[in-house]
Amino acid sequence: MRRHALALLAALATVSLNLPVLAQKTVSVSPSGEQVRQVQQGVAQDYPPGNGIIPDRSSPVSTDPSIEYSSKHNPDTGVTVGHEGEVRGAVPGVLQPVAESYTSETSASTEAGAAPASVANVRVTTDRMDFGATYSDSYNPSRGLLLFGPARQYYLSDGRDWRSGAGSYRSIRLLLDRVEASGTNLRYFFNPASEGYVFQQTDYNFGDHSSNGTLNTVGEIVLEAEAGSNIARISGEVEIISNTPANYAEPRFNYWSAPVGAIAPFEATVELLDGALYSEDTFSAEQRILNRGTVNFAESRRPPLVSLEVLGTRQVPINMTTQFFASATYEGDSREDVTAKANWTVNGVAGVSLADGALSVTGTDCIGESMVLSATFNIDGVSRQDSHEVTCVDPAASGFDEDWETFQGDERHTGYLPISLEPSSFTLMWKKQLAPGHQLNPVTAADGKVFVSAYIRFEDIESVFALDSRDGHTLWSKQFGEDLHSVNPPAYGYGNVYIQTGDHGNNTHLWAFDANTGERVFKSPHAAQWERYYAPTIYKGNVYVNGGYYGGMYSFNAFTGQNNWFIDLPQYDEYTPAVDDNYVYAFLGEGAPGLYVVDRQSGQLAYRIDDPDFDWNGWSMDLAPVLGGQDDVLAIHNNRLISFDLANRQIRYQILDDFAGQLAVAKDVIYVINHGGLEARDQSNGALRWRWAPEDGENALAGN
Repeated sequence: MRRHALALLAALATVSLNLPVLAQKTVSVSPSGEQVRQVQQGVAQDYPPGNGIIPDRSSPVSTDPSIEYSSKHNPDTGVTVGHEGEVRGAVPGVLQPVAESYTSETSASTEAGAAPASVANVRVTTDRMDFGATYSDSYNPSRGLLLFGPARQYYLSDGRDWRSGAGSYRSIRLLLDRVEASGTNLRYFFNPASEGYVFQQTDYNFGDHSSNGTLNTVGEIVLEAEAGSNIARISGEVEIISNTPANYAEPRFNYWSAPVGAIAPFEATVELLDGALYSEDTFSAEQRILNRGTVNFAESRRPPLVSLEVLGTRQVPINMTTQFFASATYEGDSREDVTAKANWTVNGVAGVSLADGALSVTGTDCIGESMVLSATFNIDGVSRQDSHEVTCVDPAASGFDEDWETFQGDERHTGYLPISLEPSSFTLMWKKQLAPGHQLNPVTAADGKVFVSAYIRFEDIESVFALDSRDGHTLWSKQFGEDLHSVNPPAYGYGNVYIQTGDHGNNTHLWAFDANTGERVFKSPHAAQWERYYAPTIYKGNVYVNGGYYGGMYSFNAFTGQNNWFIDLPQYDEYTPAVDDNYVYAFLGEGAPGLYVVDRQSGQLAYRIDDPDFDWNGWSMDLAPVLGGQDDVLAIHNNRLISFDLANRQIRYQILDDFAGQLAVAKDVIYVINHGGLEARDQSNGALRWRWAPEDGENALAGN
């Protein structure tokens, strides 16, 4: 008898994680990944900036005199915003998104399946940034000169501007090297910043705009003044070291109008206060100063263009529009999404059109045909081109949906594949030993390959493998070179393998590897605290993962690794969200337990369906919510089968018994493990349809 395959009805046995207590948060990780120093109890400690708690002026200061720490606060609203967007002292409604007509030219939220972006609406970026101390600053020879103060005003490419709001900044003080005098002209030479940057700021303004980036000076740092004046000036250049959203996605995040690695001009003045005048001995004594300056990103020099890469899926369905992306790589390995700036072509196949990387397929004439998409990008007299081969397929035909791309198969986690299998004909094809002495995480299978990772704990071994599904031989493997706390299950999409590695800070990343070669596509850091994760969920050009130092969820661009947004959620690990066109779903407990429904584009909480019967049982959820297709989300937790009603935003029903493991759903039927047997239940009300249990002497179905 042939049956539809409902996979993962009997889940793999779980492993006791013995996670340490999740203690009070002290630091966390930003997308930029640079190192700065923070003092706690008088000890200087290295940590990656960006999402950490930055001490205010009343906190202990670093014993390193070259580093300035400050917490930035908006006195107009009383709002302080942390590096993952956590708001303290907020007025209700202050940080709500504004209505704005906008379609990103190269937005991280550009989606497969969406229509091409309108050329009339382009990405709004920051052309110029004014900076400087708000009131004044104190200089002394041992601490050095604060050349860059915090940002003050941002001027956008569409003519608008916005004032710096709440956030945090770091600015490095520069020590004097020497003074040169020629007549009345004085030239003060300062040493470059020892930390590798002079300015770093995360800035939020009333929920409407944000900016986050790092700059470092290029070349000599020379301040010039006339003897007897109180104003000195400097004209120089800065390199863009990082420029990544800390929490907001576009359009509320304003990128600088140049990619990472670009060189931008800046001008600044340093005014002496209290009647002091410039002389050869000015910087040998304490001074009170006021600095002001401007960085012009619109007039930057980009690093030389090295290559162009077309990114996207290898299969395109008929009667749909699929988005492809063009990624430019510059000298120094910085990348820029140039999808809307590239010239696109596709070879002649009936019913196919291409505009700004959006490939539209109509009709059935192209089924089985291979097409070649080409993109060309020109800048500064340099041109680069790349091609990408895709096959046109009918999504209703057997073979298109046979991949098992993530936990429970796809972004809805239904555990269902529309294929037929004959269990009685199953025979062992091959077996393979990987990572001897270690258990394996749940596998992913796609494109004729099997992707698997090892369950490790503070070890540095080969832990990610790509196998040929025909005979099991290893195509490639990865060893991360660090004693990581966790290497987690893989997911597949767009020809890439996505996997999270976990630790307590700067060793936690979302990785993407080319599925064919194992070559690294990107490595994106995020916050964590000794956690383990389920496989990432991939949908319409983005990757959604569990993360955050205090718990939460991230959205990353699936092609560049760019952080689209982060949202604070209750602190649990070992889950992965479900995703549909509009929302991302996470079932979490403790404090305010329930189903958290997050806007997929903005990362803002849309609503929560409370679960008053949630029983806390540790810091791991051990599940993925399932989108059932009847305006419902299904889950098993604490022996309960739960159906969340999305239309009425309440629990539709819950049944308490001995339910365990992960459910599957198809054709209005829920398949669950209960009392060690397999049950089929009506999706609409949970009523039992039939039950099967193993015969005596057979192993009962695993319940966890």
